[in-house]
Amino acid sequence: MSIEQHDIIIIGGGLAGLTQAAALAAHGISCAIIDRADPAALLKPGFDGRTFAVSSSSVAMYEAIGLGDALAGKGCPISKIHVSDGLKRGNLDFVPASDDGFLGQMFESRVLREAIYTHITKQEL
Repeated sequence: MSIEQHDIIIIGGGLAGLTQAAALAAHGISCAIIDRADPAALLKPGFDGRTFAVSSSSVAMYEAIGLGDALAGKGCPISKIHVSDGLKRGNLDFVPASDDGFLGQMFESRVLREAIYTHITKQEL
């Protein structure tokens, strides 16, 4: 029996755990991800139909840790956000200045998970 050694142990292989592993690997920190779910099941197309709004700063972080190419063209840019409460008066709008770019991007959960998982399996964790 061999014992693997890592700098960090991450409990949970969801989007947050996978992203943390990718960020740590980008800085040369080894980690082990512990999750009871089978990664193959999590990557199946029908596993999770959610989508996520990823802020522009988080998209920049994904690019900084090496995921820019894997996510390029797979998200839908968020050009404005309108918040309202049903038919009540008043609302809140977020519209970036013309030179600010997008507020973020919408990504399918499966697309994010697959891009991050594929990236970290190529790293020395």
